[in-house]
Amino acid sequence: LPAQCEMLSAETLLSEVSYASCTTVEKRIAEAKAVREKMPKCKIVFLCDENSAPDIARQVMLAKKDGLIDAFFYSSVTAKYLVAALSAL
Repeated sequence: LPAQCEMLSAETLLSEVSYASCTTVEKRIAEAKAVREKMPKCKIVFLCDENSAPDIARQVMLAKKDGLIDAFFYSSVTAKYLVAALSAL
């Protein structure tokens, strides 16, 4: 993932967080750290479902509080809001 972000000169990385083994909080935080090492200015943003996975939503909120990510959004927001919020980062 860091290589792809670097190749694309990504300004923001939006990652979904869920129960799936490839999208767990732990895996996404590890990816975020790897991206930050190569691209410290790249914003790291997590997207999760606060209704079906409240425990994940809490872990994501704590990751933001601990400075591991730059922002997070719940999947219940509209696509229009998400695009606007990402553009404002």
